[in-house]
Amino acid sequence: MIAQKSDSFSSLSENQTVLKVCPLQKRGISVIIKRKKKQGVLPKGVEPLDKKKKVDGTVRKETIYIAAAVLILSVLMQAVFLIIRQWDFTVLLGNLLGGGVAVLNFFLMGLTVQKATSEDEKRAKTVMHTSQVARTFAMFGVAVLGALLDCFNIAAVLIPLFFPSISVLLRPLFSKRKAAEK
Repeated sequence: MIAQKSDSFSSLSENQTVLKVCPLQKRGISVIIKRKKKQGVLPKGVEPLDKKKKVDGTVRKETIYIAAAVLILSVLMQAVFLIIRQWDFTVLLGNLLGGGVAVLNFFLMGLTVQKATSEDEKRAKTVMHTSQVARTFAMFGVAVLGALLDCFNIAAVLIPLFFPSISVLLRPLFSKRKAAEK
């Protein structure tokens, strides 16, 4: 064990860990403990941080499409609230909450599909089912939160949760139009 002044740390190699002990820092001293990292075996399905998979291009592209569609539909919803003279700040906050959660839900679903494609069939079904249940409970929690807190308009929280589904249904109309233009 080596004790040094806190502003004069020596550089450590990659396989060493630095721990500071708080009580000694009152006196301007830190304790540095040098030890090698354990080279243990990770549990099944857990990857080292440096080997985590990146977000697939398709997942990224589709999430951007959904985010853009949610944004457009959210602006239209804000306009409807303005036209019927029911708009206030709670509508904006509810729309931000509902739309943000809807896009996040779609992104997490895409990540789950990406992960499931690299698993065997039985494990893939389990991963997909677990993710679907967790995401459904999370969306239910957001709906309850939007209903319980007065800072959110409940309709403005709930309606954007359906925007990704609407966007997916409308996508073939836009892809056919693009194919006809080429």
